Amino acid sequence: MFNPDLAGTFQLFSLPHLVAVSIIFTIIAVIIINKENIRNSKYVDLFRIVLVVLTLGQELSLNIYRIVLGEWMISTSLPLQLCGLAILTTSIVLLTKSERIFVNTFFIMMIGATMALITPGIEKQFGIPHFRFFQFFVSHGLIVINFTFILFVLDFKESI
Repeated sequence: MFNPDLAGTFQLFSLPHLVAVSIIFTIIAVIIINKENIRNSKYVDLFRIVLVVLTLGQELSLNIYRIVLGEWMISTSLPLQLCGLAILTTSIVLLTKSERIFVNTFFIMMIGATMALITPGIEKQFGIPHFRFFQFFVSHGLIVINFTFILFVLDFKESI
């Protein structure tokens, strides 16, 4: 799972890539199809918190991974790039239900994360079963899943 020999083994539109993207878009479809059931469920707040914990947890795991390998650098490890900011933004919106933050970030971050899923730029091109392969797709997938949840379940679409 942490084998450095897997560097350079990721292939665009390979079976692992397509399976990862298919899983993410299936989850998105399930959220959209079941939006009313989720919205009216007594567990809707639990779903929000679980999404936040998963989102921030995967970001924490990436930083721990980089620290252990001695690769943590302020320039690449802080969430200052678009998708890193989307991780924080979607977590904040899920926690606070801030429509203002959502409206100001939705389009650029949703588009960026979706494009990253379709044409991934995985660090060192690590393929399956490397940690970075899974972390990349979980990270970017959660951004799109979170925005879908906010848009359809929390019903922020009137704000856009």
